[in-house]
Amino acid sequence: MKYKTTIELEAVQFTGNLTEMPDWFLNRCSIGKLGGEWCVYDSTFGSEQIISIGSYILENEFEPVEILDAETFNKNYTALTAEGGEHA
Repeated sequence: MKYKTTIELEAVQFTGNLTEMPDWFLNRCSIGKLGGEWCVYDSTFGSEQIISIGSYILENEFEPVEILDAETFNKNYTALTAEGGEHA
């Protein structure tokens, strides 16, 4: 049998402007440049990942932050409106 599961996660697109980052990200992660590349350090899980401008950062309290390129993110995730409905 096939089943469909809906999981709601917070996500933010990385623009390089740290003032636009949400509190959940700033409280959990550090971000900086190393060798000309942006790096995100997840303090909850002690892991570091390289990130590019335009990539999405997904927050999941049970796993390290996940970083996806925009194409993969848009193919696999649907935004919700403030009322909780799907956003076209």
